[in-house]
Amino acid sequence: MKRVVLSLLVLTLAGCNSHKNDWVLQSYDKEKGYIFEHDGVMYQTRCYATGRPMLEANKPDLDPGALPPNIAVYQNECEDVLPYLHKPVPSFTHPYGSILLYTGKDNYRLEFEIKEAK
Repeated sequence: MKRVVLSLLVLTLAGCNSHKNDWVLQSYDKEKGYIFEHDGVMYQTRCYATGRPMLEANKPDLDPGALPPNIAVYQNECEDVLPYLHKPVPSFTHPYGSILLYTGKDNYRLEFEIKEAK
């Protein structure tokens, strides 16, 4: 019986850390933007830019840190991340500074600017 209880405790604790290194989309508001959680910190962000990064001669820029070219006007321009509400967002990185970057299908990128971290 002790083994069963110990095994359940270990599995429960392991499950608590299952999203430790992931970026999880916690909420979206069309006026305020997006809130992501990472390692216990909440990041209030705004959709900043969208699109496929390109090099000269219409060649895609496949650099993992390449930023999208089109400045976003509305927050719903980054709605491609909404299916991940309350879930880990795949292909999501923090390349530097106040920038968060999502890389989706066909190298389509969404850039989020961090406004506040708590």
